[in-house]
Amino acid sequence: MVDVSIIVVSYNSEAHICACIESVLKQQGVTFEIIVVDNNSQDNTVAIIKSFDDHVQLICSDINHGFAKGCNIAALRARGRYLYFLNPDARIAQNNALQVMSQYMADHSQCGFLGARVAKNAQHRGILPRKISHGEQYLGPIFADLPGSIVWVTGASMIISRPLFQQLNGFDEDFFCTKRMMIYVCVFARLDIVVLVLVLNNLIWR
Repeated sequence: MVDVSIIVVSYNSEAHICACIESVLKQQGVTFEIIVVDNNSQDNTVAIIKSFDDHVQLICSDINHGFAKGCNIAALRARGRYLYFLNPDARIAQNNALQVMSQYMADHSQCGFLGARVAKNAQHRGILPRKISHGEQYLGPIFADLPGSIVWVTGASMIISRPLFQQLNGFDEDFFCTKRMMIYVCVFARLDIVVLVLVLNNLIWR
């Protein structure tokens, strides 16, 4: 077992995938594996991924499954204590980010998901885990009883324990893209009395 399985789902990502993978390979203080599911890219994405040889486990699909199913396919192969989902057009800014996030998860057993700040640069406020969900004004009493103040984190940079991911039966494959699916799965995680957490000092460039 390794500490973290980094999961990337790519589709026509040749402009960004090299920088994404290189930022992961620079991570220190943690053991990890990189699993990339390519959703039938029609550009040079696969060739670029293959150039990393044994540093990356590549799973090539003959169709575009979308984000949710791509993540689930990779998770079946993962050996990590934690699963870290990273978008192919993003890169990890700090070389100790995975170590900090996985250690926080280990030290706080009630933490189910942990998200980082996704920004264009250090001065950009970026995308933060949300404290209010879409349509929550109509569902206030339901959300009020759930633990924690953060209701969902972005799938562009998110870490979760593998047992919890399995308990949730992975991501709902009825959602092709990320946003609505992340709201859905985060609500179900909070129903299982876990808390969503933001680590502010970790930046993901996108």
